[in-house]
Amino acid sequence: MTRELAQRIVMVACLTCTFGGFAQNQNRRPAESNEPWPVDSGVLALNIATNADQAWTMIKEMRQVNPRPKVPEVKTSAIAADMCREFVKRYPDHGQVTAAKKMRCEFLIRTIELGNTNRIDEFEDLFQADRTAEFTSIFPRHEIELARMRAFRAYPAGTAAVRQELEKNLRSIKHWTTEVEYEVLKLAEQSDPENARRLAQELIALPHATTPLKKRATNVLEKYVAVGRPIQLKATVLDGAAFDLEQWKGKVVLLHFWAPKPPQALYHDIDPDWNGLVSARNIYEKFHDRGLEILSINMATKEKLVRQPMRAEDRIPWPHYWASTNLSAELRAAAGMASNHLTLATTTFALLDRNATLHDRDVPRSELPERIEKLLK
Repeated sequence: MTRELAQRIVMVACLTCTFGGFAQNQNRRPAESNEPWPVDSGVLALNIATNADQAWTMIKEMRQVNPRPKVPEVKTSAIAADMCREFVKRYPDHGQVTAAKKMRCEFLIRTIELGNTNRIDEFEDLFQADRTAEFTSIFPRHEIELARMRAFRAYPAGTAAVRQELEKNLRSIKHWTTEVEYEVLKLAEQSDPENARRLAQELIALPHATTPLKKRATNVLEKYVAVGRPIQLKATVLDGAAFDLEQWKGKVVLLHFWAPKPPQALYHDIDPDWNGLVSARNIYEKFHDRGLEILSINMATKEKLVRQPMRAEDRIPWPHYWASTNLSAELRAAAGMASNHLTLATTTFALLDRNATLHDRDVPRSELPERIEKLLK
């Protein structure tokens, strides 16, 4: 069973399920949003196998399938979870039944993480009282994963709501093991500055906290040392105009730090938004009329590399500052640059509040709309 055949199986199952249900509901939301998934999808895929060993090989290959761009990963994960369930049902005496049960948990987790919260109930059912003994031995992290998966019920309300729900769920676990503490640490590393600091300080204060845990929690605190400090900038921007950040007082400001990486074409082919300009443009179009401004800051040493993405057809409507290696200490802190670094390793975003004070830094692109919305209120 080759990887190519496994991918064709996925395509057949997806097409069958899609066309089979299309007439009944033509207004279904896309799978990534929360599409109900037909329970027979794994059956359709597994029907291709002629024996138990071939079916198991198919399931193992599902871990290697790269579904993009034709089939979203949320669909391949859903199919794989159903294949595991069907495998256990068809071949209860096979030597890989225990492994299939564990892989079903893993595929369900991935499906839920990608936004299909309709599968949460199914994941919970695996750990109900009558099955706990069976599945806890197979999946020892079940308490943590149940806490994580249940938090995704808040998915429609945004990532901050998911994190808030996850924190509540983790606190409901009676005995905090090192694994639970590291889960709280990851939550701190992903949170906004206020919650990140609060969680990091709590972890550092634990009397039994390990040295590595305290070190990572301390790194979280250091990441946000500059948050709350005023940011100033007077400069000449790329079009020759004089710019003073003071002129935007009263508005929320998105600082877009980036550095080009030659040759640009290679990076553009891999990720069209490698420099963050696409994300910044989308944010500008959505929030500018409500009081958001953007300043792009570039630390390239060659001006040509800064101007290359600024062709007439791609012209950006906000100021662009070519800082080269002359970025101030406060802006370097906002960008998260080490004192001995001359440029950025990757694109990053920071937010200033209406008083030109650094409010947040290293904001994930996926969370920019949510965090900007909060600042604009």
